[in-house]
Amino acid sequence: MLDGEQLEVLAPFAERPRQDGGGYGAHCGLGDDPTFASWSCNPGLRCSGIEAAPHDPVGQCLPEVLRVGDACEQGSVAPDENSRRDRMSRVVVQPCEGAVCNRSSVGFPGGMCTANCGDAGSACGAIAILDPFNACLAKGASFISCIRGNVRPAGLRGCDAAHPCRDDYVCARAAVGGVCLPPYFVFQLRVDGHSIVSR
Repeated sequence: MLDGEQLEVLAPFAERPRQDGGGYGAHCGLGDDPTFASWSCNPGLRCSGIEAAPHDPVGQCLPEVLRVGDACEQGSVAPDENSRRDRMSRVVVQPCEGAVCNRSSVGFPGGMCTANCGDAGSACGAIAILDPFNACLAKGASFISCIRGNVRPAGLRGCDAAHPCRDDYVCARAAVGGVCLPPYFVFQLRVDGHSIVSR
């Protein structure tokens, strides 16, 4: 400003930063809303309306053929005035190539294609075994001890700064590299009233 130069005051949408492009998990334009018409996906990806509300103009760039880490529950969000009552409706489970669909009912938003550790295209991580893990917490055992005793290895989507996770997932450190997990499974976070014992 002091030099008399014109400042750039335009700020991009938080959902689509300029450097985001149309890569995996990027937000993209659904339908014919001109606001999001330029939000396209890179080759090999399509703009998916997975988890979109009716008439939602924004989707996610996801592969046509579902592989490890991809969303496998197609449905529509039915919003409520109380956000705790938002629900998915008309959910259809889609097939995962060489993997199984872990459903949202067990903590995977939008479902997640999961393989075995060592399977092609997967990175090895750990996910909680839901019933024994919750039973352990109910007995008053520490969060850390319940995690250590009630997880199983799984083939998950690998991630790093150049290979992001899709919406509702974070890149968590694994034995080698990172894996995409729902934040609920990042065991250092305080969620659902579970108490965490510091290491």
